[in-house]
Amino acid sequence: MLVAAWRLDGAESASVLVPREEVVEIDVLAYDESEGEEVERRAAFGLSQPLYAKSPGGVTATARRTESYRPLVEDAVAGSSFDADLVEAIVFLESGGRPDVIAGDDPAGASGLTQILAETAQNFLAMDIDLDASRRLTARIAAAERRGDTARAERLRALRRTVDTRFDPEQALAGTVRYLAVEAVAISIDLLRRPVGHAPRAATERVDEELHLETQGEREDEKEWNSLP
Repeated sequence: MLVAAWRLDGAESASVLVPREEVVEIDVLAYDESEGEEVERRAAFGLSQPLYAKSPGGVTATARRTESYRPLVEDAVAGSSFDADLVEAIVFLESGGRPDVIAGDDPAGASGLTQILAETAQNFLAMDIDLDASRRLTARIAAAERRGDTARAERLRALRRTVDTRFDPEQALAGTVRYLAVEAVAISIDLLRRPVGHAPRAATERVDEELHLETQGEREDEKEWNSLP
């Protein structure tokens, strides 16, 4: 296509205009099944460095440590709708099977086998935590380890489990299952109440009742724990 165009100096010149190609929108997040193996390879590669760097012994040792808690995991999920493999995977990813690990130096942060925040444990899961005592013991544990006194460090860890139950594997797993149960109900309510379609009234009422009973049970447990000497 040949057309006349004006240059900036005012002279007329002939130019060829090339029609633009139609712009096609691309969804960069779209999943292509043909690329499944490549996506899995990249995901595994992306997680490999922190897994080996942050988990002593790498993936093999991490798997062995995590597997040792399988009986406690199965006890924790008994009577719930959650699969033991799911909770075991949480242990694997969160702590590498290490019940005393802390995200940082302050136990106010994520701590224990499933890396529960102190605030979440106290205010949401009604777990027994004396954060000040936990901090003092954590500092003493670190000091004992610097001196190479492993026996004293282990005694202090045992004592810390009594004042901060996030470091008690059995209590940490039980708290994690409670957390998953409440979140699952909350997600169900959110899905049922979305304005797309209409959920049956009976289903909505059932979820509301489950959430109410869960909350009521937590409050009763908290009152009982608070009344203990």
